[in-house]
Amino acid sequence: MVRYFGLRDDTRSESADQAADHLLPREGDHLFVTSSDSTTLSTKPGSWAVYAEGYKRAADLLVQRGDPKDDHQLIVYAVVFLYRHYLELKLKALCGIGFILRKPASGVEKATEKLLNTHDVLELWQVFSTIAGRSNLWGNGLSQACEAPVKACIAEIAQHDQHSYAFRYPISKKLVPNLPGLANIDLQHLRRTMDRLARFLSVAMRVMEREMGDPFGDDSLSDAEIRDFTYRMQQGEPPGGIIR
Repeated sequence: MVRYFGLRDDTRSESADQAADHLLPREGDHLFVTSSDSTTLSTKPGSWAVYAEGYKRAADLLVQRGDPKDDHQLIVYAVVFLYRHYLELKLKALCGIGFILRKPASGVEKATEKLLNTHDVLELWQVFSTIAGRSNLWGNGLSQACEAPVKACIAEIAQHDQHSYAFRYPISKKLVPNLPGLANIDLQHLRRTMDRLARFLSVAMRVMEREMGDPFGDDSLSDAEIRDFTYRMQQGEPPGGIIR
């Protein structure tokens, strides 16, 4: 095991000189190259969903594979930022679809521009909630029994990080420490709660995409899951297939 600058490399058994050649920048290095291992970037119109789901998936992997006794203290800020950014992108995507379905008085372009210029997830939730009421989403199975707890969780994130700043920088623009009221975070609990929020938002996305007739919609939820969710919400039962 070789250590450089506080980092360790458990995968190589080279000498110190050889390891340094791999660990330090060298002439000709590039960040973005094309190879047989390259990942193809999404170019379809529905790439908002790809961006959002990617941030959540990255956070999930960090929590699942990290050591709670060691890694979690190091990755906690990155994990919360990734989950928060997932929520921001998902809500913006939902609001964008809502603007197309229920054209705002200010026009779709102006409303979308305003939407893109905010990072306040609670403000985004309030916009979506208004759209959801006008689109009868709650009547389509997104019961108001879920609306309150989802809003409470989003408000909790906004309380600690209203403008997507606190988990990216240790101090604010006024040079005072961020997160003064948050001392501990259980990342496993956070992941489970985010899974429930994500299922709710995925159902909302699916219902709105269907109303719009979007061919690039999110197909991660089956018709049976949506029917089960709708029925249970209308009956006031715990939703079994989607929200757990």
